[in-house]
Amino acid sequence: MIQMRGLLGILAVILLLSPAYAAHYSASIFAPAVVTVDNGTLTQISVNITSGNGQVRVEGPKSVGSSTLESAQTAAAYAFSYLGMNQAQYNVIYFINATSTSVSGPSAGLAFTLLAVSALSGRTLDPSMTVTGTINSTGGVGLIGGVYDKGSAAHDRGLRFMLVPAAQNGSFEQLLYYITQQNNNITLSQVSNLSDALPYAFGQTAPVPQTFSYAADYYLASLPASNVSCTICNTTLPYFIGVTSSTANFTLQEVQAIPPQYSAAKESLLAQLDNDTAVAGKGYFYASADLAFHESSVAFALLNSQVINYTGVDAAVTGIQSTCTGLTPPPLTDQNYEFVFGGEMRQQLGMVNANISLQLLNTAETEDDQIEALYTLAPSYSWCEAASRMYAAAAQIGGTPVGYASGTPDEVEDMLATIPYVNQSIYSEAAKAAYQNGEYGAALYALDYYNTSSNLPIITNPAELRAKTLADIANATYGVWPSQTAGQAQFYLYEAGFENQTAANATLQGAYFSAALADSLARTNEQFTSTYTYNTTPITPPPGVQTQINSLSSSIQQLYQLLLLLLIVVIVIVIIQLVHLTHSIQAHKELKGQPPKKQRRRNARGA
Repeated sequence: MIQMRGLLGILAVILLLSPAYAAHYSASIFAPAVVTVDNGTLTQISVNITSGNGQVRVEGPKSVGSSTLESAQTAAAYAFSYLGMNQAQYNVIYFINATSTSVSGPSAGLAFTLLAVSALSGRTLDPSMTVTGTINSTGGVGLIGGVYDKGSAAHDRGLRFMLVPAAQNGSFEQLLYYITQQNNNITLSQVSNLSDALPYAFGQTAPVPQTFSYAADYYLASLPASNVSCTICNTTLPYFIGVTSSTANFTLQEVQAIPPQYSAAKESLLAQLDNDTAVAGKGYFYASADLAFHESSVAFALLNSQVINYTGVDAAVTGIQSTCTGLTPPPLTDQNYEFVFGGEMRQQLGMVNANISLQLLNTAETEDDQIEALYTLAPSYSWCEAASRMYAAAAQIGGTPVGYASGTPDEVEDMLATIPYVNQSIYSEAAKAAYQNGEYGAALYALDYYNTSSNLPIITNPAELRAKTLADIANATYGVWPSQTAGQAQFYLYEAGFENQTAANATLQGAYFSAALADSLARTNEQFTSTYTYNTTPITPPPGVQTQINSLSSSIQQLYQLLLLLLIVVIVIVIIQLVHLTHSIQAHKELKGQPPKKQRRRNARGA
């Protein structure tokens, strides 16, 4: 009997030690949530794992959304799989300390997974950490919203770092992470999957802060000079180069004004701007300006993101709208039409884009959304500044006033009517706005961009891409804008030759797009110049120009009068000198006893 009891005791101990019968594991973490705009909060989430039959529950909040429950189930399943344990023998209960609110959304997926792994493995999570991100069935971490608000809440709690989903290089999310980290003084470390997250979560690896890098050398040492050709660029190319130079200077001013907390970004952008300028030194002027243009958008976002709030972003939108609206193009001529068309198109793009930014702002649910509205607004500033520079160049170029052919408005209207509603883009919207404003050339340019970006045939074979790109480059010679856009395609072709296969394929696509756009712009230029009509209406110089002309004319007239007076004085002096010289010679001869000239002649006749 005693022996039997001993055996039962041993059996009981074995059963108690068996996870299927006597498991009880727990862990907790502070995870961020967003309640309203500018109101992030940290909520304690804990997990209890007991023996059971595979159930997963979420308790605590007033209500739990289906997406949150599904996220918890996915997290638990992957945690058990990752550790090689049988989930069917356990019950998992997550408790969210938010009894007075409703919880929904999948952004706690990574937190749920880390809690389960921590509890099941008996390892303690770093208490100075918080985490946000979804989880999928293979352990991948996905993007979420409200990062800025969550980072702010984590800082207020005194936490040291936050794990966030990995974002694509150069994406808005990466810029958002950098702004969040620098403004809230909390390290953000990107993770792609659970394996990336575990070393940080268990304190094995120090968190890696979000960095900012915007540098590329473009293989400048090996990059050959541009050799694109243009049939009518002799008079306008210097003005195009001037616009390129002013774009770089404009970007430089923005970068230099970036506040101190973004010093790393400032250094990176300055280095990049040097590379952009060097591209122009090789003759790829449009490529250089385009690179600087994109850089200015990043600088604008950093420059204006020190304090994120509705009032600040709304004021930025209003200011840019006012700037764009106030621009007036000079009269259209047979020489400046490319700069007028290009400026008008960019002015309309700036206005359309500013309206999109305002819509984003008015529907913002988090500070992430407000930052995105600001980031979206950035190109509007650059576009309108570019339009202003193009108008200035067009005014300097001058030429004979021209007008559109009578059928041009109907042609543009027909082209706009073919755009499907589902395929609307910023370029189609700009084309519509330009058409309504009577800026038909700008509408045609915008449609060139739209058709190239929306309807370009797909080519994946590298050899075919190169061949088609080279053919379009050869055709894009009619005008400075087409030829310089073709130069950008040429630049990308050279770049692709120095890159690995993956990067080269993407760069070739960029070359293909630029060449097709250049070809389309050239055909628009040819069509316009073959149909425009000469306008007898005299050109009225823009404000300030006539005053400069009058001032210059007055200065020239005064200079002319002064020169005439000086000339008269010089002539008088010369005459006086000649008379004096003649008298001196005659007096000298008389002193030697020689008769005057007339007397000698009389003596000779007498002989």
